[in-house]
Amino acid sequence: TINKKIILTNSAVDSAAVAQADDALTIDNTSDEGITIEYKTTHSGTTDGAAEQSAYEEHSITFSGGMEIQNGAKLNIVPAPGNYGCVTARLNCIFNSDLVVKEGGKLDLQGFAFSQRANAKQETDFNQSTIFEFNDSSMSIENGGEAVLDGTEVKGENMTDDKPVIDNKGSLTVKKSNDGTVTLTKGATSAVSTDNTTNPAVKCEGENVSITITGGSTVHNGAPDRHADAVDLAPGTKVKTEAGTTVIGEEPVGAKDGAYIDNNGNLILPHGGKKTPTGSEEEEDIPPKSLETPDGTVYTAPEGEEFAPEKIASSIGLYFVKQSGSKYDIVLRAVSGDINKFNSAQFTFANAGDVDYVITPNAEENIALIDNGNGSYEFNFNGKDGMGDGDRPDTAPEIKLGTVEFTGYGKVDFSVNEDPALPNQAHATTTNDSLVTDFTDENDLLIVNGDNITVGEDTYLGKIADTIAPETVPLTIDVIFPNTVDPQAAGYTNMTVSLHSALDDKHNIDDIKLGSDKSELGVTYEAAGAENPYAKYTTEADVLTDTRYTLTFKGGGYRTYSVDVVIPKDAVSAAVEVWNNAMDEAKRTVVTYKSEAEGESKLLKSATDGTTFLAGDIDDSKLVDIYDLSAAVAYFGKTDMDSKITGEGAEATYTDADYIRYDLNRDGNIDSKDIAMVLVSWGK
Repeated sequence: TINKKIILTNSAVDSAAVAQADDALTIDNTSDEGITIEYKTTHSGTTDGAAEQSAYEEHSITFSGGMEIQNGAKLNIVPAPGNYGCVTARLNCIFNSDLVVKEGGKLDLQGFAFSQRANAKQETDFNQSTIFEFNDSSMSIENGGEAVLDGTEVKGENMTDDKPVIDNKGSLTVKKSNDGTVTLTKGATSAVSTDNTTNPAVKCEGENVSITITGGSTVHNGAPDRHADAVDLAPGTKVKTEAGTTVIGEEPVGAKDGAYIDNNGNLILPHGGKKTPTGSEEEEDIPPKSLETPDGTVYTAPEGEEFAPEKIASSIGLYFVKQSGSKYDIVLRAVSGDINKFNSAQFTFANAGDVDYVITPNAEENIALIDNGNGSYEFNFNGKDGMGDGDRPDTAPEIKLGTVEFTGYGKVDFSVNEDPALPNQAHATTTNDSLVTDFTDENDLLIVNGDNITVGEDTYLGKIADTIAPETVPLTIDVIFPNTVDPQAAGYTNMTVSLHSALDDKHNIDDIKLGSDKSELGVTYEAAGAENPYAKYTTEADVLTDTRYTLTFKGGGYRTYSVDVVIPKDAVSAAVEVWNNAMDEAKRTVVTYKSEAEGESKLLKSATDGTTFLAGDIDDSKLVDIYDLSAAVAYFGKTDMDSKITGEGAEATYTDADYIRYDLNRDGNIDSKDIAMVLVSWGK
């Protein structure tokens, strides 16, 4: 941390400039090469980059008093020389006071120019490895000052609102080295402000100001998800690119209508200007309401039409937006602005999940689909009938190509296949001359498998990574006792329900014990009353639709009953009922369900002979006969069996546990009521 203000000056230009002040440290820099700060890099692995990349090394310098570079002095901040096969480093220069480059001063910031080798294992290019961060301060390039940002990031959470500024013959060059991205951002606070046009990341004003953008650099102000004025350009500003030099027109500039560079690198010229293409000495007029793309192409609004340059997309991405269940929209979305007169697209998808998928075109908006096989699909407007009549959204911030719906259950891993041999491309139309605009991953204008973005309440997914769990419905299970049974603890009730499916082991249930002491497990007992003519035990389970389950009911002294259940896909709930008597035909309903559409109970299955969980079939022979009657009579007269308990807690058992099955009504006694329950079911 350097607390004093640093002044870099050159006595060869101004001999009086080296005088020391109490609050500043003045450094005389007379060499043409300037003063160089090298930041160390870390080499990991072999020179061919074959080894794993180690953690990057990070250095910081804090200039609490700020800095001035003036009078032809030069400051270079560069990575130390060395073999950069697998190098990682970063330098943070933090300014708590202003940085000013003026009066011929020069600032050269070089990010680490990393070139990944073909067999290197690392996946990230450290391209923004020099970071200038401003805290309640600003960066100003003025009065002949020059600054070069090469693979660098300039940012500030609380940067002064109208800075950094290039003013009065100042010059800023923005470069991109080895696919590095130069970012000029005002930080999170201002980047998401509602009015970015009054708060650009770089503001150029004054006379003979120039900004040079080379090597396909990206310049934005921290709001890449929508249009924002990254650079605000005053009349007369020279914008230099590889395609030539454009001089901004001379019309007055307001906060809303000044020339600027948008997030796609387009130069927006509301008032026109003049352009000198590279290799030419002739100056061309650029009409008002024009847009110049990074490759030098100029688009002009048709005569009489309003020009909305932010509506023309220079790059687009393919995204997936979840709609419901396992269905996703396939969407082309502009990074900013509109996709102009979309024509067609072709993508090859990779499915690495456990489920199958079906792609359907957006037929409502006249998009046709061609399935080429092997995951390759073409999306085309179905002819050009009605182009521009407003009935089809061929120009919009996003184009819905169709939907992808996954079938089955399990992991979903769906993306675009980025094999270079496979085509991934989209085609729109230029605003002039009806030329085809190609968006491909080869020309870096098409984003596939990118980061997720949020627009409003919707999340746009670069890839689909999900798990589709089977949809379940609640199944209510009622065990009804027209021949009344007293409520008892589960150990004495001695009745169970089980649920099994060969296709669904996650929802299988083994032996749910019925009893008045099992409410915490979801088992309830309800006595006969006004709403329920018979006493019953109730429990619930979640089951899959369209899947076969077998429910089995068992109880001491009762007939074992099994029923197969397949709940339809449109069901929202289902119910199973069994009973302990021989039911009349009109009441033999076993399985019902309710559908979402109709909401009323529908019969799925009824008992053929009226008997299900029949009391009195003590030997479970499927016939109530003399053997069952003889068994009940043999133990006639036993009493208070429900109160005779041996042991305590979990070890407690009923002394007469072997005789509970003859107490058919579970009142603790084997008496005439139990004999009657056998006789009433005689021959069933």
